[in-house]
Amino acid sequence: MILANENKSIVIEDTAQAFGCEYNGKKLGTFVDIGIFSFGKIKNTIKWREGGLIIINNSYLAKKCRSLINYGSQSSRKQYVHINEGINGKISDFQAAVLLSQTAKVEEIIQRRNKNGLILLKSINGLNGFRSITTEWNNMRNYYMPAFMYHGKHRFKKIKQMLYHGIPVSSPDKFPFPLFSTRF
Repeated sequence: MILANENKSIVIEDTAQAFGCEYNGKKLGTFVDIGIFSFGKIKNTIKWREGGLIIINNSYLAKKCRSLINYGSQSSRKQYVHINEGINGKISDFQAAVLLSQTAKVEEIIQRRNKNGLILLKSINGLNGFRSITTEWNNMRNYYMPAFMYHGKHRFKKIKQMLYHGIPVSSPDKFPFPLFSTRF
């Protein structure tokens, strides 16, 4: 944030998979200017066919975002006055009601995922050649995709065996470029 403040830049925190999670007692999505969450059907905590949430700590940015999701209109009262480009980024009242009702269950969902995730971590760490990749953060996780490494021989054979038994796994070899080396 220091670099962003020095350069008068806006920082967006992508927390698409981390709704309800925390770092050092503070909710993810609240560390920077804008926090974004996704509620698509493949998300882990709260899901729906589509939709998302934006958390903003700046009234100017909030006004801009409201305009963006409302076809660029200045306000709902002046719907044909467009101050910038925009989209129809609103979800229906029904979708909003379904998502809102799910928010009451977030803590319970995360606790259940944490309990199951810890069982999984302990189980995998006991297998020959496997070790879990964990963080030592003081945080609330949601174990969306627990990461493990296999250090044994015949890695591709092991991956095929796991896939055969219905265990979804991925290999770094599936990425077309090294992670964290792409320049934007």
